[in-house]
Amino acid sequence: MLNAHYIAWLNRVPRGRYLVMNLQERVGQNIQDARRAKGLSQEALSFAAGLSRSYMGKLENGRNAMSISALESIALALGVDPSELVKPRART
Repeated sequence: MLNAHYIAWLNRVPRGRYLVMNLQERVGQNIQDARRAKGLSQEALSFAAGLSRSYMGKLENGRNAMSISALESIALALGVDPSELVKPRART
């Protein structure tokens, strides 16, 4: 039998697209932070990763989903492990 607190919690958990967008936004922000820390422009990073600048902008803004190969290309261009770009962000 489900307890009432668990049912109440389930009703507050975001579902569907929100969870996907949250991850897309997190990865985009992590890419942007890593790029800025390296002193790279979006154009320079996109060139190094073999992606278009407009696509890179959409990724950083969390508006596009990316493939694993794009994530690997970006991580390689930034000189970081791909897992660094997926890590949860520090809470502020």
